[in-house]
Parts: sequence; structure tokens; C-alpha cells
Amino acid sequence: MSTGTATDEMVQTKQREVDVTLHATNLSNPSHMEWTHDGRLLATERTNGRIVDVTDGGDFGGLTADDERVFASGLEGPSSMAMLPDGRILANECWEGRIRDITGGGEFSSVDNETVFASELAGPYSIVYHDATDAVYTTVNPGEGRSSRVIDVTSGDDADDHPTIVDQIPVRDKFPGMTPRRAWPDNWEPYQIDCGEWVTPAGEALLYSVGPLGHVARADMDPESETVTHIDHVNDDRLVAEGLGRVGGSVYNRKDGLVYVAEPFKGSVAAIDPHDSQQYRFTPRVANGFTLPTCVRCGPDNDAMFVCGRGEGVVYKIENFRP
Repeated sequence: MSTGTATDEMVQTKQREVDVTLHATNLSNPSHMEWTHDGRLLATERTNGRIVDVTDGGDFGGLTADDERVFASGLEGPSSMAMLPDGRILANECWEGRIRDITGGGEFSSVDNETVFASELAGPYSIVYHDATDAVYTTVNPGEGRSSRVIDVTSGDDADDHPTIVDQIPVRDKFPGMTPRRAWPDNWEPYQIDCGEWVTPAGEALLYSVGPLGHVARADMDPESETVTHIDHVNDDRLVAEGLGRVGGSVYNRKDGLVYVAEPFKGSVAAIDPHDSQQYRFTPRVANGFTLPTCVRCGPDNDAMFVCGRGEGVVYKIENFRP
């Protein structure tokens, strides 16, 4: 009779060996990365408002504003980037509720209408361009830190309203239990936005994560659908993965068809199948041992991965990660 306890015979938990090397060091709170169309790997340094070019790696300690590796500066909490097919680069400013066009790089502390793509958003964090729908999506946090949603911001500030794709995605306070919400100072909420909800294009599908629940689900893109909230998606059998740790940034690998997911609090990177629905609690991770990994990106050939080690201010390179 089964006791329901996981054993070595029931679950294979051995992690395969991978090659992990330091790619970039002495970064300031690197939280997200993205490849440009011309082959540059850009990383956001959220707390100091910079985006830096880490393509060639190396030591980024003591970086000055005139260093050629500084792509953009003066941003208010740059949390993520999206590369549009026409070459434009969009960046979320989660502290100011804006999306900026930073295509040419430079200094962005002065705000002008030419660089503001969308404004008056509630804590925009994860932003992506999805080629299957030719649309731009971002996560926002309108529920006073209690829930988030995925919206379509393709039309930017030209739109009267942004269509909601997924609503009522559960959000957990960044450091639960340490202090009650009533004790937080004014304006604390916007600065507590964290990488718990991400959107990820995966072939024809658009995936979104629910960090505190360890879920990844397929968004229902039909505007006429009644599947709107995360619970609706679960009830509609659109859950792709469960049993993950708190989910950070993820990426679709076009070569093997898997989605690679950062698990910040577990210090690991997991691989999930976006075409299936699986429990990953006991599945071996691709790599472990990172300190607060918040984002993973595949290299141009999809044979290497880069991981932000936010807790150490580094970017790691992972090779030989396939079985």
C-alpha cells in the first residue's frame, strides 16, 4: 500500500552535470536581460536606473556614466525590456508606471513625449513582444499589491484602455510576515513590486507565471472568452506547470521547445514543457546553487543560457544543459 511518500524508486531526483561559468561580475542588482536584434545582451540594473551591455561579459565594478557599456541611464526602476520587430526597444519603468522607448540609448532622467510609449500604468514589471499575435503585453499591479494582471499595451498611450488578457493573478508581499502592511511607510507599495509574475512567448502560446503558487499557465487569447482570471484558467485546464518554486523570468528555447524558468528563492533553473501539464515538485532542476536568480535568457544559437544572479550582482553562463 502506498503511503504517498516520495522515494528514490518513485522519483528520480538526480541533477545532471552542467557547465556554469561567470560571465559578468560586479553588476548592481541585475534583474532582467534581453537580446537585441543586432546581437547585444542588455541587462537591467533596476535600483540604479541603468541598462548595461553585458554581451562580452567582464567586470562591471566602478562603471562610470561615460563607459560605452552603459546603454541607458536615468530610468526609474527599469524592470524588463521588449524588442519590437521594427528595431525599437521598450523598457518598463516600474517605479513610475511607464513604458519608455529607449531604442537609441542614452540618458533618460528627463521625460519627453517622444520616449514615453505608455504611462499611468500600475507598476508595470514584465513586458514582452509576441510575434504570434504581433502584440506587446505587460504585467501590471493594480490590486494594491494583492493581485496583478496581464494587459495588451500594443497601442501605447494612443489607447483609451488596455485590454486585459489575464486578471486576478495572486501576488505575495515581497517579505511576508516581517512587518504588517499597516506599518509600511507611504509610497512603499510601488517599490515592493517583484518578479513574481512574468509573461513568456512560447511558440503560438503566451505563458504567464504565478510566482507565489509556483504555477505557469497558457493565457486564453480569445477576446470573447470568459476565461479571464487565473482561477478561470486553472478550471479550464490551462495550467502548464505546478510545483515550481517562486517563479522568476523565463524563456522559450526554440531549439528544444522547452521553457526555462528561474526560481529565485530556490536558487535554481527549471525546464518545463509548454505543451503539457505537469507537476514539477520532484523533477530535477537544470542547475542549482545560484543566489536569487531572477531571469534566464538563451543565447542566439539557443545552445547556451545566461542567468542573472541578482543576489551576487553577476550573470552566469550555462552550457551543456541538455541531457
